[in-house]
Amino acid sequence: MEEHIMADRINASVFGEVLANGLALGVIVMDQSYRIVLWNHWMEKHSGIREADIIGENILEKFPDIQQRGKEQYLIECFENRKPLILSPFIHGYLIPLDIIKENTTHRMLQDVRIYPLFDNNEVIATIIIIKDLTEQILHEKEIVRLTRILK
Repeated sequence: MEEHIMADRINASVFGEVLANGLALGVIVMDQSYRIVLWNHWMEKHSGIREADIIGENILEKFPDIQQRGKEQYLIECFENRKPLILSPFIHGYLIPLDIIKENTTHRMLQDVRIYPLFDNNEVIATIIIIKDLTEQILHEKEIVRLTRILK
């Protein structure tokens, strides 16, 4: 009985806030007009753009690179087909152009991107974009392959 009482006391918005800002992931929420309504701390850190400065901006206008590379189709598809999508760093590279500096070298962040529709009464009202940085992992794997070739 104690478990049921505790579950009733958990506030979904507080839980969402903890997830959005407590994980080492970028979280962006945009409405049907592609306007950004949430830009978490991870995105602030990696983009250099404060949430207060980007809320209300159209993601496609703010990051024209998305359309130039034809990646807006995935955002549109999520809204229209109402299904989640995964963008692989090996095929797509990235969604939002973010640079990282490693050993005095600038790299474009390689991203695992998940795009989810957010429903209200069976209607898609928003899209949630989750970005995971895989740059270091991929660079390490490429270096292992390179060293393995040298050793052979």
